[in-house]
Amino acid sequence: SGADTIDQAALSRSVVRSSGDLVVLQAPADLEDAELVSRDCVSGVLELFKARCRFTVIDTARQVNEVSIT
Repeated sequence: SGADTIDQAALSRSVVRSSGDLVVLQAPADLEDAELVSRDCVSGVLELFKARCRFTVIDTARQVNEVSIT
């Protein structure tokens, strides 16, 4: 599954936890890193969040592409 291929270290560096239960997955800081985000990667992250979080809110980019549709 997509969750099996996720770089856990990279995911941990991208997650910010608030003082409450809010967890924010930040967008990649660099355009080059953003281009590495694939449909499978997004599916895997969403699988992980679904298993671990009660709610997931997604703020997508303005352009519609394969990744944002996922």
